Amino acid sequence: MEPATEGVSLVCWKVWGGNERTFREVAIPGLRGILYAMPSGSEAGGDLYYLSACGSGAIGRLCLADATGHGAGVAQFSGWLQGVFSAHIHRENPAAVLREVNHRTVTGRLDLISTAVCLSYNSLNGKLRFANAGHPHLRIRRTSERRWEPVVLEMPDQPGPANIPLGVEAASAYTFDEIQCRPGDWLLAHTDGLTEARNPSGQCLGDAIWHPDCLSDTPESTAENLLRRLRDHLGRDIAAQDDVTFVLLEVLPYQPHGRYTLLVRNNWRRLLTWLRKSA
Repeated sequence: MEPATEGVSLVCWKVWGGNERTFREVAIPGLRGILYAMPSGSEAGGDLYYLSACGSGAIGRLCLADATGHGAGVAQFSGWLQGVFSAHIHRENPAAVLREVNHRTVTGRLDLISTAVCLSYNSLNGKLRFANAGHPHLRIRRTSERRWEPVVLEMPDQPGPANIPLGVEAASAYTFDEIQCRPGDWLLAHTDGLTEARNPSGQCLGDAIWHPDCLSDTPESTAENLLRRLRDHLGRDIAAQDDVTFVLLEVLPYQPHGRYTLLVRNNWRRLLTWLRKSA
């Protein structure tokens, strides 16, 4: 399956995502790359993906979630995730998204558990904030290196559950950490279907997916290499096993303007319309 000719580029005031099958180019403020989602045996599955751009076009956000099951429960969970994503579109705290979705899932008595990773990227200075609810680690490939490194969330020094899968405990705490990204770095978020894929002998692919041979010159060609490694391991069509979703993003040069300059530049048509109506 080739990437779709029409990609998704979010500049400002936008939220996009879902749980459908897709393989396309995506872009949010400061990051561009490839999103691949292959539900198991259907057009929509339990892996969910959402991307957004804040009103000024300075902050980009990504969330991947891996929910148990399919059907109505996942659809309701997806609706909550999209709604919370929209409500938090201007905020840089990714843990707040997970905290609110977890509260809705538990108090709404939705019989569903989901892992999730959520990140917010500041395209003005390269600061990446990330939160993790029992999900596989975010990975980073520094521009000068030919290897993937896990980005591990430090557990908070406090009593009670923290950063556990969504839908387990309403009182769970969710926290975030921050790292510095540099132009040319790559970020990769994925669901466990990528690493836990089993071949006919029952062996998991595991860390073999991170072999340097899978790295190429671009996110697009690297995504193809990852899929080739996965298919070779499975010995069958990817859709025949668990849902598989990953997003591979390249860090772009920092935006040279301040947030207010970007707000005006990206919203001048909206501002002009508002001024005309106010006149």
